Amino acid sequence: MYTLLLGSGKNGLYTYNFLKKHSINIKVYDDSKTNYNLFFSHEIYENINEIDFKTIKEIIPTPGVSPNHHLLIESRKFLIPILSNLDILWKYGNKDNYYIGVTGSNGKTTTVSMISHFLKNKNIPHLLVGNIGKDIFKDKTLTYKGRNIYIIEVSSYQLHYTNYMIFNIGAITNICSNHEDWHGSFSQYKNDKLKIYTNNDYQGSFMGEGLKEVFYNKKITNTYLNKNKYNKEIRLIDKKYEIHNIKNFFLAFYIFNKITNYSINEAINCINNFIIPSHRCEIIINNNKYIVINDSKSTSITSTNVAIKFSQSFKKKIFLIMGHNLKGNINILDYYKISKFYIFGSKRNLIKNFLLKKSYNNFVEFENLKSCLKYLNQQFIEPGIYVFSPGGSSFEEFKNYEERGDFFKKEISKIF
Repeated sequence: MYTLLLGSGKNGLYTYNFLKKHSINIKVYDDSKTNYNLFFSHEIYENINEIDFKTIKEIIPTPGVSPNHHLLIESRKFLIPILSNLDILWKYGNKDNYYIGVTGSNGKTTTVSMISHFLKNKNIPHLLVGNIGKDIFKDKTLTYKGRNIYIIEVSSYQLHYTNYMIFNIGAITNICSNHEDWHGSFSQYKNDKLKIYTNNDYQGSFMGEGLKEVFYNKKITNTYLNKNKYNKEIRLIDKKYEIHNIKNFFLAFYIFNKITNYSINEAINCINNFIIPSHRCEIIINNNKYIVINDSKSTSITSTNVAIKFSQSFKKKIFLIMGHNLKGNINILDYYKISKFYIFGSKRNLIKNFLLKKSYNNFVEFENLKSCLKYLNQQFIEPGIYVFSPGGSSFEEFKNYEERGDFFKKEISKIF
């Protein structure tokens, strides 16, 4: 019997190396044969027809592998357990480790980064891993003995396959329409998010503001974020933080207080030195005529609305650059706050038709982001705020939102 690793990209390689250190018998399959040259020949399947499902002990799909992948569909006939990389970390990692998991539709990266910032301020060793860009198996300390604190940004893709992982603290920042095409429905997406609390009896569970209503029929009885308790202290938070980041701050503060005592004033003093992660409402140009904001991390209409609200504080005309594979309900888009749209990508007609229904016709459309920025480079640029907040995933043109954001910053610097 052996463990089958489904996916041989970077995440698959890190998982493979971790399991090898634990002397696990592994075989690997990947439709695209990515990195096959880095595995032993007897460990890889070139063709799915070579696989004998009766000899598989468990399957570990790398994050993002579709639940409808033909191999997973076939494996269900044999009742083969499907585990996430989080389950593997729990199964083979040190049982003394302390796991903090944060998920949600928006604000995950900022929240886990703030928790890490608090821990650094108190000189508490920890690992910041997961969806933030560092694989949970990448750091060599993962195989060392001794207690480690892990702050893990957890995606809904990971949680979908997770059944055994126990977080000491689990948190959901917020929930909005997102990734329904992958999960199958909004209901399934929410249920997968709730797996952040799997097996922990809801002790140490935290939920962002407003989520009690979203999960009204679920037995979640622990801590709901209530920043109203600290109304006096909010005024001490640096004005660079908009309301969405203040909410992230309070969630991070509540979580950190489960680890060690930290007064609200200590936390505020600490957070005022915090650098907001790149690609989320990141001001990259700011002069008398123009402000340019890179919000490439926006992968939903809800997060684009947050960027619009943030931009309004500058009291200038807002020009919105958005597109790619939109996530969420287009009907909630705060279009009336925008002076002009630059729309691009596979779902541009969706935005176009929505705007036309609203009798809004001040937009220009493009096949992709590259052609959009090329157009801007050739035009008179009206003074105002130019907000790049796509509202959709980047995969049709880029590997990830970081690559998309870096491209935008490079090209936009040639224009302004």
